[in-house]
Amino acid sequence: MAKKKKETKEIAEIPEISFDDIETVEDVERAVLAGYTFEDVDFAGSDLSEAKLAGAVLVNANLAGVNMMDADLTGANLSGAILAGAVLNGAKLSGALVVEADLSGADLSAAELDGSDFSGSDLSGADLSGSNLSGALFMECSLAGADLAGSVLHHTDFTGSDLSGASLHEADALDAIFQDADLSGVEIGGAIFKGVLLEGADLSGAGARKTDFSEALAQAVDFSGADIEKAAFKKADLRGSDFSGVAAKGANFKKARLKEALTEDLVGAKNVK
Repeated sequence: MAKKKKETKEIAEIPEISFDDIETVEDVERAVLAGYTFEDVDFAGSDLSEAKLAGAVLVNANLAGVNMMDADLTGANLSGAILAGAVLNGAKLSGALVVEADLSGADLSAAELDGSDFSGSDLSGADLSGSNLSGALFMECSLAGADLAGSVLHHTDFTGSDLSGASLHEADALDAIFQDADLSGVEIGGAIFKGVLLEGADLSGAGARKTDFSEALAQAVDFSGADIEKAAFKKADLRGSDFSGVAAKGANFKKARLKEALTEDLVGAKNVK
């Protein structure tokens, strides 16, 4: 079932068991499993809430629907794992490797995902609200309909990802990367997109009221049909971008670069030159 990598350490006054004592699903739920290898293991029916799995190898493991609330998966390898519908609320996945995994519909709210790599994974419909994704990699991911409201996305890389219909309401995406990403119909009202890289992204039909795009690198971005009322584009590079059909009342383009951009429909916007 598994290969032993190193000895576990018992923690005083907590009814935990060692790896060698595991015989049943209930034993798995109580064990200290940090650093062990569980490739292709089926954890269906397990309750791994608060489990100690830091550094564990769970490649291709079946964790669909498993309760892993507040589990410690720091630095764990979950590549190819099936986590559809799994509950990872409050879990620690800092520095974890979760590439090509299925996390569709998973609950990752209030989780620590900083420095992790989810490239190529399916997170469609997942709940990442209130989570810390700073410095994480989400390249070529499916995040369609995902909830990232209130999340921290400093320097997070979403290059080429599908975030269509997702919610990033009031998210802090300072210096994040959305190059060539699909953000059509996304809700980013009140979000901080200061300094983000949006080159070639699709924000058509986006809800971006009061969003801060200051100093964004947003060349050739499709903003058509978006609601950008009272949004800030100060010093943003918007050359070649499409603002046709937008609602732009009160939007501020002070010192923005708009050469070759389609600006005819920026009615009621400020400092459009």
